[in-house]
Amino acid sequence: MRRRIGTCLLTVLMLAALTIPAFAADGPKIDNTDESKCVTTIAPAEKGKLSVKVQKPQSGAQYLIYILDNQTGVPKESTIKYIDQNGTGVFLPFPKDQSGTYYIFVTSSTDTRFDSKNYVATVEYKSSTVEYKLGDVDNNGKVEPDDALEALKIYVGKNATPTEQQLLSANVYEIEKNKVDPNDALAILQFYVGKISDFN
Repeated sequence: MRRRIGTCLLTVLMLAALTIPAFAADGPKIDNTDESKCVTTIAPAEKGKLSVKVQKPQSGAQYLIYILDNQTGVPKESTIKYIDQNGTGVFLPFPKDQSGTYYIFVTSSTDTRFDSKNYVATVEYKSSTVEYKLGDVDNNGKVEPDDALEALKIYVGKNATPTEQQLLSANVYEIEKNKVDPNDALAILQFYVGKISDFN
């Protein structure tokens, strides 16, 4: 048994040295970005956040971002999913609930490129209804060295089309990021041998 665990740990360490990029599942889906004005850059970021940056922010301007669950542009307590303000025009919004389609609005105190009645993009979050257990990648009810191996296969592309259950189970460190790497495989092995008692 020790020999098998040692072999698995050695495999993890060897694969950690590879430069193959990690497989990343789809993050929040961003659509309807208003590129005609080229005012903002919007992209997915880590842990379900978005990266929203005002291009060439005006000096002295205060920028306000709010994300609503409708496209009216009128922020109300019942429709606001996120709101923030600063003078840099750089935001990492994290909409609450993260299930459904939201509308991103950006306004400014002096920057006339923005229209508070028109959203700059939409973002769609899909909630998962898949049942899974952290570390149990092969879904046999137990966390074992084979699960670490399956996580490594996802990382190196040997399993190029992992199921949602496999991704969620293998991604023991950053569930929201949906990114599997050698650290996840190592944590699965550490859990198996009792070095850690959970994945928090």
